Amino acid sequence: QLSTSPALEILIPAGLKTSRRKMGKKKPSTSQPAAPAKKEEDSINVPDDDDAEDQEETEVLELIQVDTGDVVKVKQVLDEATVLAIHDAGIAEDHRWGNIKLAVMTVACLFAMVAQFAPVPFPESRPLLACCCCAYFLMSGVLQILISYVDADAIMVTLPPEGKESGLRIRTNQGRYDEHYVMAIEFDGMKDSPSVTQTWSVGKFFDENGFFDEYSYMEEVETVLQRFLNKKYDTPKDKKAKME
Repeated sequence: QLSTSPALEILIPAGLKTSRRKMGKKKPSTSQPAAPAKKEEDSINVPDDDDAEDQEETEVLELIQVDTGDVVKVKQVLDEATVLAIHDAGIAEDHRWGNIKLAVMTVACLFAMVAQFAPVPFPESRPLLACCCCAYFLMSGVLQILISYVDADAIMVTLPPEGKESGLRIRTNQGRYDEHYVMAIEFDGMKDSPSVTQTWSVGKFFDENGFFDEYSYMEEVETVLQRFLNKKYDTPKDKKAKME
């Protein structure tokens, strides 16, 4: 099985502070040496305020590690980072179709529970079991249609950003045994919508040990998003060149 645990923890200094101890001036010797010695001992036991600021502040950074030979897992990690980058940009996700799919799955589960726990003995329960089974497979078919034709290759649909009339549809694709990951942004529900497409090699964000540079990738996604919001859409010439 493939390991996907955040196995690496790096201690990063958040600030290095230096302290300068204040040295007291040496007093001239007097006829009573015992009293100054006691005061000097007391001053050593009192902690200096600067010493409390000497402690090094650290931050724990967890890196995701995956097997880069598993294209499905690599795409899953990149998709999750893409959604996180869109959220960080201040664009809210539209959960409407997600809620509809949850409702369909809930209804299917209810039919399965009725078929399993209905207090009807077996020979008399055949019509009930048949109805529940048909309803369960019907709901499963509806769910598959939503996934195949409504979601398609979209990983996220957003609410309309500020100044826009339509929400955004974020689509991603990565072919089997392909090192290139493709992300496209377009308007949701708009026919012949303008779009912005970007292709990356996964080797740009994964090292030889499979550790994922999530922050660098999220910066790239935010750059593509700003291109779209600033109406710097791909031209037909650009789309043709990317298809080739």
